[in-house]
Amino acid sequence: MAGLAAFLVLKARAYGDRAEEKDAYDLIYCLREGGPETAAVKFQTVKARASDPTLFDDAEQVLRRDFASDDQTEGFRKNGAVAFARFQADPGRPDANIVGQREASGIVEAFLEALTSDDIH
Repeated sequence: MAGLAAFLVLKARAYGDRAEEKDAYDLIYCLREGGPETAAVKFQTVKARASDPTLFDDAEQVLRRDFASDDQTEGFRKNGAVAFARFQADPGRPDANIVGQREASGIVEAFLEALTSDDIH
């Protein structure tokens, strides 16, 4: 059984490789349930001990690229946030997609912000 940090690395890599909705959902589910800030602490702790920390850098890049806002695109419009929302879509509530997209992006952005926080370094 993988810890939260290792699971995030593996799922981010899987999503980066194949862009499956289930992988996006699993990423957001774990970040939401574990708490983005707590997940960031665990992620940084395990990364510091890892024999190959570039795997963690790659996972962070996938999260930034596919879920987080940047200068060109709001995070909720990116592929990962859309994939998360589609996976859990309720056909009876078309507005749920945008809510899910915003939730996914917000959770990832909270995680990424916590990664750069001085509190966990």
